[in-house]
Amino acid sequence: MSSSVPLRIALAAWCYVAVVVLVVAAVWLPGYPAWITGVIAWTACLLLVPRLPRHQLYMVLALAGLGVIGIAWGMARGGSGLIAMALTQNVPLTGMLIAVSFLRLIAVDRGTAGGPLQQGRGALLKTMIGVHLFGAVINFSAVAIFADRLSARTRLTMEQAMGLSQAFIIGATWSPFYGAMAAALTAAPGASLAQLIAWGLPIAAIGIIVTWFTLTSARHGHAKTFVGYPLQLEALWVPAVLAAGVLAVHEWQPRWPVLAIIAALAPLVTILTLLARERLQDLHRGLFYRYAQVAV
Repeated sequence: MSSSVPLRIALAAWCYVAVVVLVVAAVWLPGYPAWITGVIAWTACLLLVPRLPRHQLYMVLALAGLGVIGIAWGMARGGSGLIAMALTQNVPLTGMLIAVSFLRLIAVDRGTAGGPLQQGRGALLKTMIGVHLFGAVINFSAVAIFADRLSARTRLTMEQAMGLSQAFIIGATWSPFYGAMAAALTAAPGASLAQLIAWGLPIAAIGIIVTWFTLTSARHGHAKTFVGYPLQLEALWVPAVLAAGVLAVHEWQPRWPVLAIIAALAPLVTILTLLARERLQDLHRGLFYRYAQVAV
């Protein structure tokens, strides 16, 4: 049996790939008209609108309507360049978020997914550190991955939901892979990524410690029955390598936008990791499997 991707979805996917490539290429193309990338990004969004749940569709239409009204009001009052601004304002941020989504393919080590679940205060701390570091790179997907694993046998408890969500949220204080931090770097001229990380990491550590003490208090049963994600420390190399790479490239070429650096490194790390895994885990079998998929 074969399955095919609908043409509309395939076109949207290729549009998103084009956005990432153009966001990175714009660094080396002075004078490149960024509105072209904006048009491609908006085209992908329009192609995917039918996939939205009804309540999200209503929200999107309402926000888009407000945006159109705002642009019309501004133009009526003599404003210029508003349409171009709407097309280009968040293009680098969009490209970065698309690029980071590739990391879901490699972020959580497959060998840990089937391991036995751990319990207790130590399991809580490991789970929070794991979702924090992975969330700092692959954003909310990390929460979904961890939650799916924990809820495979039983429903998520309030303590598990609190630990996952709060450990993830606090990453916005330092990680340039979060939309919030990326927006801050874009909107604040002269913002230093190294300084933001240096100040944000201690704040994040304090936040994790406070949450850990809260969830290990008597009110929550000292976390004795907390079931955590069986994550090994060696699996954390992906966020470590990517964060180090972004900092190294930024220090080497401080004029390059941080968002473009992330958009370039995220797919690169993903591709190299997948190639290395296939070579180490029987490349011939992997190629045969993919050929069979295409042939069928």
